[in-house]
Amino acid sequence: MGSVLFSLFSMLPLLVCSFIFEFLLMSDTWYFAMKQKNAALVDMAWSGSFGVIAIFYALAASGAPIRRFAIAAMVACWSFRLVFHLWQRMKKEEEEDPRYAAMRTKWGDKAEQNFFAMFQFQGMTVLFLSLPFLISTNDQWTQLRTNELIAIALFIVSFIGESMADKQLKDFKAISANRGNVCDVGLWHYSRHPNYFFEWLIWCAYYVFAMNSQFGIWTISAPILMLLFLTKMSGIPLAEKQSLASKGEKYIAYQQRTSPFIPWFPKKA
Repeated sequence: MGSVLFSLFSMLPLLVCSFIFEFLLMSDTWYFAMKQKNAALVDMAWSGSFGVIAIFYALAASGAPIRRFAIAAMVACWSFRLVFHLWQRMKKEEEEDPRYAAMRTKWGDKAEQNFFAMFQFQGMTVLFLSLPFLISTNDQWTQLRTNELIAIALFIVSFIGESMADKQLKDFKAISANRGNVCDVGLWHYSRHPNYFFEWLIWCAYYVFAMNSQFGIWTISAPILMLLFLTKMSGIPLAEKQSLASKGEKYIAYQQRTSPFIPWFPKKA
């Protein structure tokens, strides 16, 4: 019992530091987002903060170095690639992301204070989702376990899959003749949202990496929460709504033949 309490208290200062970092980061992001009237900046802040926190845990925690830097490398690669991807996409868009523009219109005079609350909520989700990193970096077992090696392999496959999906969509949109058409090439031929699917697998990899560490079994909440975000809340539902509004019947036909999430062979017409 004493060792369990000691482990919990040893992680508390790291968690407090992460909380302060997230509050300040999201406050600054909110300030610049309101000044530029571009709330999509929060997506970059949210994505990038995972890499910063994972590196902080790797440097400050007391676990075995091989484990600390393995999880930090995984998270940093995913986090900073996603930031770069979002930045490239944002600089091409002349107007605010339709999702946030709709919120701004709906909230009216209360938009700024509501955006502040939303930004801070997203910052708190970072703390919760980062628990696999916190727990792994405090694990003092000197060698990588089998589950951690499996997690690294799963991460590599998922990272490549998500990167491919993003590039295929980017290349499709870069062709002017494809304007108004549905991306149905490569991985998008087998899933309407392959980027979200591989994103979720990445979070499964983080859980698998942490599962055999002390308290690690509880980090299964991270991939579960991410699955809810992607499939029920801010991911697929908003993307589908936007695609239906912009592509109409073409997207309806795409919905009818293509798996919504898990890649699978399309249905025949």
